[in-house]
Amino acid sequence: MLAWQVPYLGWRHFPAELSEFEISRFFTFEPQVHCAIRSRYKDTLRLGVALQLGFLTMCGRTLHAFQRVPAELLKHLGEQMEIPAPDIATLRALYKNRRATLFEYQAWAIEFLGFMRFEMTDAPKILPALRDVVKAGVNGDPLLASAPRLLHEHRFVIPGTRRLGCLVQLAVQSVEREVLAEIERKIPLQFELSGLKRCIARSRVPKRRCWNRCASRRAISRRVPLIGSRRR
Repeated sequence: MLAWQVPYLGWRHFPAELSEFEISRFFTFEPQVHCAIRSRYKDTLRLGVALQLGFLTMCGRTLHAFQRVPAELLKHLGEQMEIPAPDIATLRALYKNRRATLFEYQAWAIEFLGFMRFEMTDAPKILPALRDVVKAGVNGDPLLASAPRLLHEHRFVIPGTRRLGCLVQLAVQSVEREVLAEIERKIPLQFELSGLKRCIARSRVPKRRCWNRCASRRAISRRVPLIGSRRR
């Protein structure tokens, strides 16, 4: 995905303005798209469908409200659909009491563009790519920001922030488990125990409490970095 395609991914509404390039790139359709829209919808409804198609391509999400649509975009789509471009007030009034129609547009746009709505059961399809981002040392907000791009590349509709956070958390936990398993595989338990004994000998923590904390092999493994730092 090119850099200029990324900024609007995950947005829920239109920006205040769109450049001529952005309007041309995301909201100019091929002849077969025009034919598909005309064959399914009458004149007064074509513009709403066109908005859904372009918005899904640009933002990776469906458009849920028409509170703000740039006037230049309405004019551009009107010319393409060969219908008079309505003003924003008319557009809002047209769909205010037509939620079923709006949902139909969204479903049609998703199917036509080959997207799928993301469910957490789809996480295994995204996790390998997201794990690579985690392994590269990306974390925090940059890691969260990478999820919409990967979802869009895999043709998934970008979900809400909560679901994105869960997806990122799964990737982080998966990498942590892999690292821990590698540590446990490469460092023999006998070496860990001998290092732990030296740690206890140098520590002021009572032996009983230290051993209780390290009752399992996993707990011991988690203390390996500490042991190594003391040995150095």
